[in-house]
Amino acid sequence: GVELTNAIIDNHEAPMVLSSIMKQTCTERGRKVVQDGMDILGGAGICRGEANFVGNSWMSMPVGITVEGANIMTRSFMIIGQGVTRCHPHMLPLIASLQSDEADAPAKFRAQFLKMVGHVLSNFGLGVARALSSTATTAIRSSTAYKGSPDALVSYHEAQLARLSANFAFASDLALLLG
Repeated sequence: GVELTNAIIDNHEAPMVLSSIMKQTCTERGRKVVQDGMDILGGAGICRGEANFVGNSWMSMPVGITVEGANIMTRSFMIIGQGVTRCHPHMLPLIASLQSDEADAPAKFRAQFLKMVGHVLSNFGLGVARALSSTATTAIRSSTAYKGSPDALVSYHEAQLARLSANFAFASDLALLLG
């Protein structure tokens, strides 16, 4: 972790995911420290004045939370950045080929990139196929078809979840490819 962060910073890059993790962690730790300080000081912590060393921090903490760390955008960067990198079947080999100094690194990158494009196209096809089958299945059944059998209702919702999962996988792959 430390070597990766240092290598990225040495290359004069701005690591969005690592920066987001750092901002989130610092903000949450700062929030906890100020909250503990207010717990210790009690009523003296809410009184304004020069002797109150925690009051101003307490009052400025919402600004730090919204601007610096605990907002949804920062958490989304961390979740998407880390999740896509770790869970995608072709992302880690693609990154390894980019970092490689070997002579065949461009060929490895090209091969991994083509696999990634194939993965995107297969997710697109799966999403379209599941959407069409879901639409056809729903159109064939009447509105009362699910009232008699709980299994039919469960299988219907499983099919809808599978359709939405395929669409989400395609959207994630597309966002990954387009940056």
